[in-house]
Amino acid sequence: MRRRSTRNKAATTSVTPPVPKLREMSEYELARLKQIQENKAYLSTLKLKDARTNIKTTHQNTKKRKPSVTRGTRKKKKIKGAPVPARRSLRTQGLTPDGGQLPDDFKVLPQNMTYGYSSKISERAAMDEKLKGDIEIVEADGKEFLKQLLVKEGDSGRSSSRSSSRSSSSSSSSKASSTESAVEVASILSNLSVDEEHGVRKVTPERIYSMTLMPSKSDIIVAAGDKKGNIGIWNVGSTNVEDGVYSTRPHSGTVSHISFSKINETKLLTSSYDGSIKELDANKSIFREVLSLENKSFYEFDSLPDMSSTYLADDDGDMHHIDLRQNCKNGRIISTWQVHDKKINTLRVHPTKPWLVATASLDRSVSLWDIRRMDTSRKPDPVYHLPHELAVSCAVFSTDGTQMLSNGCGPDHVKVYDVSDMMGSYEEKMMKGRQMKTLPLVTPKEKFYHNNKTGRWLTKFKPSFDPKRPNVFVMGCMDQPRCIEIYSLPSISSEKRTRPIMRLRDDLVNSVQSLNEFHQEMELIASANSSGRVSIWSLPGLRR
Repeated sequence: MRRRSTRNKAATTSVTPPVPKLREMSEYELARLKQIQENKAYLSTLKLKDARTNIKTTHQNTKKRKPSVTRGTRKKKKIKGAPVPARRSLRTQGLTPDGGQLPDDFKVLPQNMTYGYSSKISERAAMDEKLKGDIEIVEADGKEFLKQLLVKEGDSGRSSSRSSSRSSSSSSSSKASSTESAVEVASILSNLSVDEEHGVRKVTPERIYSMTLMPSKSDIIVAAGDKKGNIGIWNVGSTNVEDGVYSTRPHSGTVSHISFSKINETKLLTSSYDGSIKELDANKSIFREVLSLENKSFYEFDSLPDMSSTYLADDDGDMHHIDLRQNCKNGRIISTWQVHDKKINTLRVHPTKPWLVATASLDRSVSLWDIRRMDTSRKPDPVYHLPHELAVSCAVFSTDGTQMLSNGCGPDHVKVYDVSDMMGSYEEKMMKGRQMKTLPLVTPKEKFYHNNKTGRWLTKFKPSFDPKRPNVFVMGCMDQPRCIEIYSLPSISSEKRTRPIMRLRDDLVNSVQSLNEFHQEMELIASANSSGRVSIWSLPGLRR
């Protein structure tokens, strides 16, 4: 047997060099070792390890998370009990009504027989059928709550003490001026926060799809509609009903849009995927059905200031011109136009040019329409057709009508259009008597980055302008920690581009706030998330 060589093994094995003895060290190395030993001795006297252990233990004992807010409307809890055995019909057991045996092929259905609904779907369909037509509010507490809440200003039903306290708080907040700089606006809005006692309520049982604030000078009243057709009304600061919140279900489908009447704030208008528009008359405690179309889903609507005309969008790309003052339901539709190839997500009337309407659609476009030159004899041509990369979730005018924003769930940006310049050239050509179709393509004057990918379980973002400041708007935000973002357009900012003024954060706001609305008079923002909660960002002086 061949003997292994130890020479190669010794060659491949690494040898650790011997540690030099103290007498072989240089003076520098000896001084360095001495300094290291002195440092270790000094650190041991400080007892840093023991202090670190004490701090960590104290932090773990004192750290407490704030409980989630559950005030407001609540889901009905199911009564728990002993499990009930599943019910089985005689047919599923293979028996006839008399107890006889069915043939072996009784489960084979004929070819022309349609499958019926399951028991749950049947019950749901029966419940949805009951929600058609007028819905009367039968709860005594709900009737009294709405009558005291939605009353005209100056009526005896409004609490004088509450009105005086609110008006004094409103006057204490400085009224916005168009000459404010972005820094001045930021200094005011930076004081907004969410009150732990009165600032958060669960307004609807399901995900909020639409929200509005009553245009009142003295009250903070929020109305919201959710995915299942529920409508919640919250009187901020009240303890009536369920912590100031009244919720009911007048629709069988998603409440896509909700708005107070522009001439009578005691009336609340709602549109739904169930193809109906209903009007809440608080004085009569009834949701009156003012319009209903079979096989249609209604989206946003908008009205003229005097409510003489209302424009309504649906899921087929049609825009309906309706008159809600008519008594006959069938007579309320004046005209219908096919303006898009797919559903219309938002519809807005220009604030200063009521003949101009903007629509944003799933067909990847935003269009501006001149109602004066539209007729039903042919498919109308838009004034401007603004193509986008993907579906457009929202197109909204600024409160002075000079600019328009559009955003979608596709590319992460928001586009800004100069409406005053666009309509100036259009009106100039109209005055010259030119018969035109759609004007040439207009590119946005600016677009800026914003994460709009809300996904499947969150309500789509919609920018909302401040009625007190035409160039300030608010949007939801996907970033962590959760917040809402406030932007200023170039006309109010010293810079030439749109820029974020600030981000509002609060410990009570831990979710994405998809919908946000400014109050018309007060320094206040209402925010809604996808679990039915609404948060109120306000100044300390505006709280009760």
